[in-house]
Amino acid sequence: MVYLAVSSGLLFFCGAAHSFLGEKGILPRLLSLPDLPIVINKEFSRALFRLAWHATSMAWVTLGGILLIVHMGTNQNHLLHDKVEDANKSRIIKRTVQLIGVFGIATTVAIFATTGRRHIAWPLFLASGIFALYGGKQF
Repeated sequence: MVYLAVSSGLLFFCGAAHSFLGEKGILPRLLSLPDLPIVINKEFSRALFRLAWHATSMAWVTLGGILLIVHMGTNQNHLLHDKVEDANKSRIIKRTVQLIGVFGIATTVAIFATTGRRHIAWPLFLASGIFALYGGKQF
């Protein structure tokens, strides 16, 4: 189904945009704050903030990759269609896709709870979650 591919693409885009926009606009301002919390020393703190920022981006790309693998596996018999029982395999895939869909919806709720509608990514996470949940119905 195309829904999983769309959800995957949205997560890839969110991850890439998060890293790029963070490096260009948000992290430099955040890391230059005079009252930046210090963990061990100032350089370590800056590296830790940068790591956390980009690890978040990598998590979204990874979830998008999982959805893409499931999408490809359901459209190409050689990828996921091995000797595993079809019913068991379908249940595992369905739960995995549903979990990623819930992640998208939960991220949207977290954005609203913390920054409201000002954060530009909430429609992408909401759409990604909806597409994943809807796409997961095929299993």
